[in-house]
Amino acid sequence: MENKIEILESYVAQARQKNKVAQAFLYKHFSNTMFGICFRMLGNRADAEDVLQESFLSAFLKINQLKVDKNFGSWLRQIVIRKCIAFCKRKIPWVELSSESITSSEETDDTWIFEIKLENVLIEIESLPSGCRQVFVLYAMEQLTHKEIALLLGIAE
Repeated sequence: MENKIEILESYVAQARQKNKVAQAFLYKHFSNTMFGICFRMLGNRADAEDVLQESFLSAFLKINQLKVDKNFGSWLRQIVIRKCIAFCKRKIPWVELSSESITSSEETDDTWIFEIKLENVLIEIESLPSGCRQVFVLYAMEQLTHKEIALLLGIAE
């Protein structure tokens, strides 16, 4: 029996040949994860759905640029992140923060964090200004470095 990686490679190879069934399989397999990235970065469902569709279309059009079929997921993730950033650059102006606008907290009790509900954290992430939300999501959730984020967004590290 083939393992999951071999099956995925097979579908990627078929998608490379414009096989619609293989493309549909890849979409179904990766769409929830990629939608999560889009939603966290963009903050609303409609924009996230639009960028998700645009990302998959782009991936299938450029699939011949993928060098290793088993890396389709990480390659697609990069496309999704870049499409989200491009969408935000078109729609949302970036505002540089001054050092005076950044305040520090003198919180001494570190146990408060364990009392916060996940739903409240997600609500707060959604309420961040778009540029801040993008940086936060890329750093905290997608685990990119500050340098990688700065390069992707075209901002200072």
